[in-house]
Amino acid sequence: MQSSTPRLQRVLVIGLSPTTNGEVVQGLRALGIDAVGCTQPDTAAQRFDAQEFAVIAFGRAVPRRQAERLKRAFTERNRDIRFVDAFGPIAVAQVRGALRSQPGAPALLEQVTLSPEGHVTAQVMAACRVSVTVYREPTEQGVSNTQVFDATVGEGPLVVPIARRDLVDAYSLVVLADEDEFHHLPLSP
Repeated sequence: MQSSTPRLQRVLVIGLSPTTNGEVVQGLRALGIDAVGCTQPDTAAQRFDAQEFAVIAFGRAVPRRQAERLKRAFTERNRDIRFVDAFGPIAVAQVRGALRSQPGAPALLEQVTLSPEGHVTAQVMAACRVSVTVYREPTEQGVSNTQVFDATVGEGPLVVPIARRDLVDAYSLVVLADEDEFHHLPLSP
Protein backbone atom coordinates (compact mmCIF):
# COMPACT_ATOMS: atom_id res chain seq x y z
CA MET A 1 0.00 0.00 0.00
CA GLN A 2 1.40 3.39 -0.99
CA SER A 3 1.62 6.13 1.61
CA SER A 4 -0.31 9.35 1.00
CA THR A 5 2.58 11.29 2.56
CA PRO A 6 5.33 12.29 0.10
CA ARG A 7 8.34 9.99 0.28
CA LEU A 8 10.54 12.92 1.26
CA GLN A 9 8.61 13.19 4.53
CA ARG A 10 8.90 9.53 5.58
CA VAL A 11 10.82 8.80 8.78
CA LEU A 12 12.22 5.63 10.36
CA VAL A 13 12.66 5.76 14.15
CA ILE A 14 15.10 3.16 15.51
CA GLY A 15 15.29 2.69 19.28
CA LEU A 16 15.36 0.05 21.97
CA SER A 17 12.45 1.21 24.13
CA PRO A 18 9.06 0.26 22.67
CA THR A 19 7.42 2.95 24.82
CA THR A 20 9.68 5.81 23.76
CA ASN A 21 9.77 4.61 20.15
CA GLY A 22 5.96 4.52 20.06
CA GLU A 23 5.68 8.00 21.59
CA VAL A 24 8.05 9.49 19.01
CA VAL A 25 6.30 7.74 16.10
CA GLN A 26 2.89 8.89 17.35
CA GLY A 27 4.17 12.44 17.88
CA LEU A 28 5.43 12.55 14.29
CA ARG A 29 2.20 11.09 12.93
CA ALA A 30 0.23 13.74 14.85
CA LEU A 31 2.15 16.31 12.75
CA GLY A 32 1.18 14.51 9.55
CA ILE A 33 4.57 12.86 9.09
CA ASP A 34 4.63 9.26 7.86
CA ALA A 35 6.70 7.56 10.57
CA VAL A 36 7.62 3.93 11.15
CA GLY A 37 9.17 2.54 14.32
CA CYS A 38 11.74 -0.22 14.78
CA THR A 39 12.88 -1.60 18.14
CA GLN A 40 15.18 -4.24 16.66
CA PRO A 41 18.24 -2.40 15.36
CA ASP A 42 20.01 -5.70 14.61
CA THR A 43 17.70 -6.30 11.66
CA ALA A 44 16.84 -2.73 10.64
CA ALA A 45 19.15 -2.61 7.60
CA GLN A 46 17.60 -5.82 6.25
CA ARG A 47 13.98 -4.91 7.06
CA PHE A 48 13.91 -1.32 5.77
CA ASP A 49 14.96 0.20 2.46
CA ALA A 50 16.73 3.53 2.94
CA GLN A 51 15.30 4.73 -0.39
CA GLU A 52 11.89 4.95 1.32
CA PHE A 53 13.00 7.46 3.96
CA ALA A 54 14.16 11.06 4.14
CA VAL A 55 15.27 10.82 7.80
CA ILE A 56 16.30 7.99 10.10
CA ALA A 57 16.32 8.80 13.82
CA PHE A 58 18.34 6.78 16.33
CA GLY A 59 17.42 6.66 20.01
CA ARG A 60 20.13 7.22 22.62
CA ALA A 61 19.96 3.60 23.79
CA VAL A 62 21.09 2.25 20.40
CA PRO A 63 24.79 1.45 20.90
CA ARG A 64 26.97 3.98 19.07
CA ARG A 65 28.89 1.36 17.05
CA GLN A 66 25.67 -0.27 15.94
CA ALA A 67 24.16 3.09 14.94
CA GLU A 68 27.31 3.98 12.94
CA ARG A 69 27.18 0.60 11.18
CA LEU A 70 23.52 1.17 10.31
CA LYS A 71 24.22 4.70 9.08
CA ARG A 72 26.87 3.35 6.70
CA ALA A 73 24.53 0.63 5.43
CA PHE A 74 21.64 3.05 4.90
CA THR A 75 23.89 5.65 3.22
CA GLU A 76 25.06 3.03 0.71
CA ARG A 77 21.45 2.77 -0.45
CA ASN A 78 20.46 6.45 -0.15
CA ARG A 79 23.17 9.13 -0.22
CA ASP A 80 20.57 11.84 0.57
CA ILE A 81 19.35 10.23 3.79
CA ARG A 82 19.62 12.41 6.88
CA PHE A 83 20.28 11.00 10.33
CA VAL A 84 19.19 12.29 13.72
CA ASP A 85 20.74 11.15 17.00
CA ALA A 86 17.49 11.64 18.87
CA PHE A 87 17.06 12.66 22.47
CA GLY A 88 13.64 11.49 23.75
CA PRO A 89 12.22 14.74 25.15
CA ILE A 90 12.94 16.62 21.91
CA ALA A 91 13.06 13.79 19.35
CA VAL A 92 9.94 14.89 17.45
CA ALA A 93 11.27 18.44 17.12
CA GLN A 94 14.68 17.12 16.04
CA VAL A 95 13.12 15.03 13.28
CA ARG A 96 10.87 17.89 12.18
CA GLY A 97 13.95 20.12 11.98
CA ALA A 98 15.82 17.55 9.89
CA LEU A 99 12.88 17.29 7.50
CA ARG A 100 12.74 21.08 7.12
CA SER A 101 16.45 21.46 6.42
CA GLN A 102 17.86 20.99 2.97
CA PRO A 103 20.28 18.09 2.47
CA GLY A 104 23.81 19.45 2.60
CA ALA A 105 22.74 22.81 4.07
CA PRO A 106 25.54 24.40 6.10
CA ALA A 107 25.29 24.22 9.87
CA LEU A 108 24.57 27.39 11.82
CA LEU A 109 26.71 26.17 14.72
CA GLU A 110 29.90 24.12 14.58
CA GLN A 111 32.23 22.71 17.23
CA VAL A 112 29.54 22.74 19.92
CA THR A 113 31.04 21.48 23.18
CA LEU A 114 30.78 21.74 26.95
CA SER A 115 34.08 22.83 28.50
CA PRO A 116 35.34 21.40 31.82
CA GLU A 117 34.61 24.85 33.32
CA GLY A 118 30.91 24.46 32.49
CA HIS A 119 30.73 26.71 29.43
CA VAL A 120 28.91 25.78 26.25
CA THR A 121 31.16 26.86 23.40
CA ALA A 122 30.44 26.98 19.68
CA GLN A 123 31.48 28.64 16.48
CA VAL A 124 28.50 30.55 15.05
CA MET A 125 28.66 30.31 11.26
CA ALA A 126 25.76 32.71 10.57
CA ALA A 127 23.66 35.00 12.75
CA CYS A 128 20.87 33.02 14.40
CA ARG A 129 18.82 32.61 17.57
CA VAL A 130 20.49 30.23 20.03
CA SER A 131 19.05 28.66 23.14
CA VAL A 132 20.64 26.33 25.68
CA THR A 133 18.45 24.06 27.82
CA VAL A 134 19.54 21.83 30.70
CA TYR A 135 17.64 18.54 31.12
CA ARG A 136 17.61 16.86 34.54
CA GLU A 137 17.33 13.21 35.45
CA PRO A 138 13.76 11.96 34.98
CA THR A 139 11.63 11.62 38.12
CA GLU A 140 8.11 10.32 38.73
CA GLN A 141 6.87 13.71 37.52
CA GLY A 142 8.79 13.35 34.22
CA VAL A 143 11.76 15.19 32.77
CA SER A 144 12.42 18.71 34.01
CA ASN A 145 14.38 21.29 32.12
CA THR A 146 15.64 24.83 32.50
CA GLN A 147 16.45 27.17 29.65
CA VAL A 148 19.67 28.94 30.64
CA PHE A 149 20.30 30.99 27.50
CA ASP A 150 18.16 32.41 24.69
CA ALA A 151 19.41 35.18 22.41
CA THR A 152 20.11 36.16 18.84
CA VAL A 153 23.86 35.96 18.25
CA GLY A 154 26.17 37.04 15.45
CA GLU A 155 28.80 35.13 13.55
CA GLY A 156 31.90 34.20 15.53
CA PRO A 157 32.79 32.40 18.76
CA LEU A 158 30.05 31.84 21.33
CA VAL A 159 30.64 31.11 25.04
CA VAL A 160 27.65 30.50 27.32
CA PRO A 161 28.57 29.99 30.99
CA ILE A 162 26.31 27.53 32.79
CA ALA A 163 25.89 28.10 36.53
CA ARG A 164 26.86 25.10 38.66
CA ARG A 165 23.40 25.12 40.29
CA ASP A 166 21.86 24.58 36.84
CA LEU A 167 23.99 21.47 36.34
CA VAL A 168 22.83 19.73 39.55
CA ASP A 169 21.23 16.40 38.53
CA ALA A 170 21.60 17.38 34.86
CA TYR A 171 22.12 14.62 32.34
CA SER A 172 21.92 16.51 29.04
CA LEU A 173 22.25 19.92 27.46
CA VAL A 174 20.51 20.84 24.23
CA VAL A 175 21.76 23.72 22.12
CA LEU A 176 19.20 24.88 19.58
CA ALA A 177 19.87 27.17 16.62
CA ASP A 178 16.90 28.81 14.86
CA GLU A 179 14.46 26.13 16.13
CA ASP A 180 15.58 23.47 13.65
CA GLU A 181 19.26 22.72 14.32
CA PHE A 182 19.85 20.67 17.46
CA HIS A 183 23.08 19.86 19.24
CA HIS A 184 22.75 17.34 22.07
CA LEU A 185 25.50 17.29 24.70
CA PRO A 186 25.08 14.29 27.01
CA LEU A 187 26.67 14.75 30.42
CA SER A 188 28.54 11.93 32.12
CA PRO A 189 27.15 10.75 35.45
